[in-house]
Amino acid sequence: MKALDFLHQQNYIHRDVHPSRIQQFAGGVIKFNTVGLPYNFKKLLRRSDFSGHVNYSAPELILEKSSFSEKIDIWALGCCIYYIFNKCDPFEGKDPQVIKQKILNFNMN
Repeated sequence: MKALDFLHQQNYIHRDVHPSRIQQFAGGVIKFNTVGLPYNFKKLLRRSDFSGHVNYSAPELILEKSSFSEKIDIWALGCCIYYIFNKCDPFEGKDPQVIKQKILNFNMN
């Protein structure tokens, strides 16, 4: 959470938060791996392509809204916590469209 908070304070949104980026090191130290540099927020708003892992994508990304905030990283972090406790993705399906629809249905409830 501290790593994401730092990125957000610098006006960056990571857009690709998922469990493989969370690593535990000796002594119980947990670190966030930012390999695949985060996107600058201003540049991100001009991008029309999708990036990130579908299973961890916030509804704003799925709906391809042109304006969103760091909250999309917080959504993905919540999905990561779900994965850590349940050992499975919070939204699963046979293809990306099914997963996207499950996320949108969850958000509507």
